[in-house]
Amino acid sequence: MKSIWITIFFVLTLVSLGNTKKEHNEFRINVLTNSKTVSIDKFDEFLSLFKEIKPKGLHMYPPKWDSLGILIQTPFEGTRVDANNFAFLDEKVFFNLKACREGQSNIFAIGKFEISDKYIGLITRQESQYDESLIQLMLWEKQANKIIRTFELADSFGDEGWHFDKESWIKEFSFNKNLEIVTRRKDCSPNDDFTKFSYTDSLEIYQLDEQQFIKSYLNLSDTVNYKLKQWK
Repeated sequence: MKSIWITIFFVLTLVSLGNTKKEHNEFRINVLTNSKTVSIDKFDEFLSLFKEIKPKGLHMYPPKWDSLGILIQTPFEGTRVDANNFAFLDEKVFFNLKACREGQSNIFAIGKFEISDKYIGLITRQESQYDESLIQLMLWEKQANKIIRTFELADSFGDEGWHFDKESWIKEFSFNKNLEIVTRRKDCSPNDDFTKFSYTDSLEIYQLDEQQFIKSYLNLSDTVNYKLKQWK
């Protein structure tokens, strides 16, 4: 009789442990599923901050601020990204991310366009040397739901008499086939007593090849077609 009760107790214990393990596994599956669902929603929410744009022929140049520090009207103002709302943002991509999460800096979503079946192009603006003047093109990989490459499009700042301006144009674009970007940069550097100034001027073209932007040079005579908006 005693052995029967021991057997029954043993069976009930196994059943109870099995149910507990099953419930624990179901809880784990639900948590992981919910976590994944929330993440996907967050990715979509992040991408929704970028308005759809037509890329071909787009001229991208850095914004300017007036003497009071107020941003002068620009098509590249963008929509502020609340960095605390998107835990997946990468500090290697957004190097002012910590400052953004502390309320000391900003990231702005400007525009997006479908590059190919694999990538979405995101145009962003974030902190540069002194201002939030750095405009970049970021490759968002659709399958991985992350930014895998950044490309500098425009920026401008100066210090102790030296200053530069960099601007870009999307020269050619066709979905799944071609993305060509022309960048022009001009620098002004003074001599020691600021009596003379020297200038450098470069014009480059980049073509997206898989995940890489491959560079070649254009003849500087082509600058007539690529005038720097901010250079005077």
